Amino acid sequence: GILLLFMMNRAVARYSAWWSQGDNTLRGWGYLDNFFMDSTFLFLVAWFLFLVIIITVFYITGKNALKIFPPISSQDIIYLDYFASGYSTLSINTKMGGASKVLQIIVTKDELWIKSNVFFARIIEQYDLLHKIKLNDITCINKDKKKIIINFNTNSNKSKQIVIVTKDQDKFIRSIKYNTKPYHL
Repeated sequence: GILLLFMMNRAVARYSAWWSQGDNTLRGWGYLDNFFMDSTFLFLVAWFLFLVIIITVFYITGKNALKIFPPISSQDIIYLDYFASGYSTLSINTKMGGASKVLQIIVTKDELWIKSNVFFARIIEQYDLLHKIKLNDITCINKDKKKIIINFNTNSNKSKQIVIVTKDQDKFIRSIKYNTKPYHL
């Protein structure tokens, strides 16, 4: 951000210096040749296009990843935390590549949603943190200091485990314990 501002300031300063030299007569478009062919200007244009492309890619892939979740306004929310952390125990990569304060933990009357905002959704999907879990599929919940360990079965009867850190552990556990099979503390 600071580098971008510096480069823009430098380009404007060069243009102002060129204009004040008095060689600013309108000879076709020639008076703008120096400004538009300046390496700083070309760098800024390339940087801006790169930034737009990256943001667009993150938005589109994130929207596609979040298609499994219905609108939150159409659900009865029992528990909600927009700034939770966590990781999956699927592999060493997912254990080391967890999410810090970007997970959204949502408990409805039938499901536990673990998701994120649209820009991080594709990344957390790659790290096995994007889940829509039926509360009846949760097999075990363990509380370990600040962490909550959740074991559950997927739709394909695979057993998975995720670890989350939420701001109000007791309220979270109370919101789902009545629908889980075994409950452990």
